Amino acid sequence: MVRFRDSVDMRIINDTEHGSTTYKNGIIDSQNDVGGWPVLKLEKAAPDADGDGIPDSWEKEHSLNINENDAAMFTLSDTYTNIEVYANSLVQEIAENEYK
Repeated sequence: MVRFRDSVDMRIINDTEHGSTTYKNGIIDSQNDVGGWPVLKLEKAAPDADGDGIPDSWEKEHSLNINENDAAMFTLSDTYTNIEVYANSLVQEIAENEYK
């Protein structure tokens, strides 16, 4: 099972796999109907000197300028912007292992 699923994902997957429904009173009207909000685990954001949404460490690793907002540029790909290349790198392992 993918390790990035939260309690909401797990409830939906469990209901789907077992043909059951955790909540039986129709449309969910409130988070209280399904046990409240899940605990959201937060981490401190990685340094990002230029504020472009790409961490400095990743920019350095891919020869981008940490002081230039280059998220919308096509430096790393002719097809995808730098921010798209970065975003895809975050889920690369998941995508590669999806059908294994």
